[in-house]
Amino acid sequence: LSVCLSVCLVGLSVCIFVCLSGCFFLFFCFQLIADRRADGLAAMGLSFKAVVKNFWGVLGLSLLLTLIGFFATILTCYIGGIFFLPVMYAAMAVAYMTVFPIFHYVINCFQVF
Repeated sequence: LSVCLSVCLVGLSVCIFVCLSGCFFLFFCFQLIADRRADGLAAMGLSFKAVVKNFWGVLGLSLLLTLIGFFATILTCYIGGIFFLPVMYAAMAVAYMTVFPIFHYVINCFQVF
């Protein structure tokens, strides 16, 4: 019985690790589809390359958002999660704009030439 339980726990740990790492490397996928109008496979490939290039920053942001989200939702009986979601999406948007900067400049209409 203990061998079966340990095998199940190891299998469950491996499955959780594979799923979380897959989601981690697809961190910018939805933003790339919406912003750059990339198809799914191109967005996944570009997101993977961007996360590998900026691994520690994306890992730190993911862990920070996970911890804050956990404590904001669990400790406040899930009410804080409603208020934390916009903050989480804003942090992900700032990370996306940092990794994928805009290549064209916005002309300031109030600037005097």
